[in-house]
Amino acid sequence: MKDEKVSGIGGKLSRYETLVGWKYKDKWPEELKAVTKADIQRVMNTYFAPEKVTVGYLLPDTSKKARRQLARKKHRKKLSSDVPEGHGRQTLPTAENETVHLNDIIRPRPVAGRIHRFTLKNGIQVYAIEDHTVPAFRLHGLIDTGNMPEEAKIHGLANFFGKMMNRGTKKHTFEQLSKMKSFIPVSWQVQAHNGMILFNGFSLHEDVDSLFRIGKEILFEPAFPEKEIARVRKSSISLLKSAEKGTGWKTSIFLFSNVYKNHPYGWMAGGTPESLKKITRADLLAIHKKYIRPERTRLIVLSDFSMKELKKLLNREFGHWKNRTPFTAQPFPPVPPTRGKTVKAFPMSGKKQVDVKMGFRWVAKSDPNYDALDVLNDILGGSTLTSRLGVTIRDKMGLTYGITTKARTRKMGGIWFLTAKTEPRHVRKLIRESLKIMKDVQEHGITETELRKTKSFDLRILPMLVETPGDILNLVTDMVKYGQPLTYFDTYYDRIMGLTVPQIDRLAKQYINTQNYVLTVAGDVPANILDEFK
Repeated sequence: MKDEKVSGIGGKLSRYETLVGWKYKDKWPEELKAVTKADIQRVMNTYFAPEKVTVGYLLPDTSKKARRQLARKKHRKKLSSDVPEGHGRQTLPTAENETVHLNDIIRPRPVAGRIHRFTLKNGIQVYAIEDHTVPAFRLHGLIDTGNMPEEAKIHGLANFFGKMMNRGTKKHTFEQLSKMKSFIPVSWQVQAHNGMILFNGFSLHEDVDSLFRIGKEILFEPAFPEKEIARVRKSSISLLKSAEKGTGWKTSIFLFSNVYKNHPYGWMAGGTPESLKKITRADLLAIHKKYIRPERTRLIVLSDFSMKELKKLLNREFGHWKNRTPFTAQPFPPVPPTRGKTVKAFPMSGKKQVDVKMGFRWVAKSDPNYDALDVLNDILGGSTLTSRLGVTIRDKMGLTYGITTKARTRKMGGIWFLTAKTEPRHVRKLIRESLKIMKDVQEHGITETELRKTKSFDLRILPMLVETPGDILNLVTDMVKYGQPLTYFDTYYDRIMGLTVPQIDRLAKQYINTQNYVLTVAGDVPANILDEFK
């Protein structure tokens, strides 16, 4: 909600002050409530008349003059593309001698003390935050499915199931549900992937009964109508086929599938056109019957209810939920280490830029070195403007407009990867120089200045991560989702402050891998462009 953020309040006040005066912000809601059906009809009849419509058409200019101008424009663009991308670009000062007073950085307000835990009658664990900033009710639900064997047979089944959960119930069609939610400030959405089914609900305090009436119907009574299955299947396949034409899609799929090998994390979460065609209504009903179960569910709630009121409300709505279907969760296996060099180029003629990705296995979210490795990643390639890779590859060499490194982690392991776009003629040099920088960090480590600046940035943004109650809800949801202690955020400041250069250097030697990686490019390049990196 806009009034939760300082920026939102300031923006609203400035708009009202510009138009009618800032005090109108309190008057406008009352005027809105006073609008009647007759008022709307009167305005429609007054202004929405056919004789008052003006229609404009923008047509291409096919004259000889226009064709000559277009030809000159293309010629100028070709000439400019021959200039190195970094030529003439002004870069931000690095301020190597800047003194960063880390101890002066403001700490964020603690979160753990605001979290109340209790258990419903049927065993559901609840993590609740009481907040009276706005009269709203927010609910996040996490259903831990474990590794779904159904996903191994039909890639994308879990994701498709999540989409279909929102497409109609036994009592109401998708259109009817959409209309109901349009006239009540209520939202309820379900998502799913292999390992987790998630549902999110929102309403004002006064509409919480409507929220549960609609939300529980969506969660417990989905119809999976054949008509909607066909629609979602067609839309999903269309999106996949469109994505397949992009260079980023080609490299991402190859990177993730080869770093994860045959691990479930490497399966295509959205499926393939072939796998989506196999999904039946019976598959969806079976997933629902098997995995929508209370003992695997955790609820994270932010509301202005008292804890006594909230516990009574949740027990009324969820406390009697049962699923007697036998169930044994299957764990995910550990992510295998990256062995050797897996290299592939995807020639795609006509593409102006080449997409480059390189990566290898990374640590799990729960790894004790996760924070330190996150700082190492920031120094190496976290920002295209300030990181080692960004300053050298982008600013000094002009080989790309943007280059970054990212770490995506999950419970059983993650992936670290470099991503960039460049011209076909710069592909080999960009990769060579990137490997050189990675190797330098691996062999010679980082500097005190790099660590100090990264600490400063990471610590200064902490208060913004908990600016609003909604931010805190999302933070708690992540901690619950990844099995982290509820003090994880509160202790982050001290954990980062305690990091040292020798500690980061040791981890760089251990985890930055220039000998075992997956490397792929896609664009207007020959198939053998990466042979030297094999």
